[in-house]
Amino acid sequence: MSTPAADAKRIFLRARTSSADQAGLQDHDLVDLFLNKAGFDKEDTGQHTRHFVHNQPREYEHFHIILDINYRQDPDANVKELVHEVYRIRFNNHDTEPSFDRIESPQASRLALEYTGIYPWGKQ
Repeated sequence: MSTPAADAKRIFLRARTSSADQAGLQDHDLVDLFLNKAGFDKEDTGQHTRHFVHNQPREYEHFHIILDINYRQDPDANVKELVHEVYRIRFNNHDTEPSFDRIESPQASRLALEYTGIYPWGKQ
């Protein structure tokens, strides 16, 4: 996982619903683990906004969590022009915590842009 940048950006976390359910982790648990592993201060709620994509029924194969990181640095940003990063959450039976693997593909970029217009920048 790369070192956190101070710049404002939108991050997408993507996981298999069945794996997260089997691990017994809720959305907020995954966000806290990601922020910790990425080096962000999870207690600094004034800098990060979380969008839990609950419009997806849990029967879907995957679910997504959207994080607006350091949104106060550019509160009026055009969200479509921000840096977008997509991470796959993987659960390994031998580890107690999931891994977060960055996905850099056209499909991931398309997914990010598709969802980004739905959720206002820096607001829950």
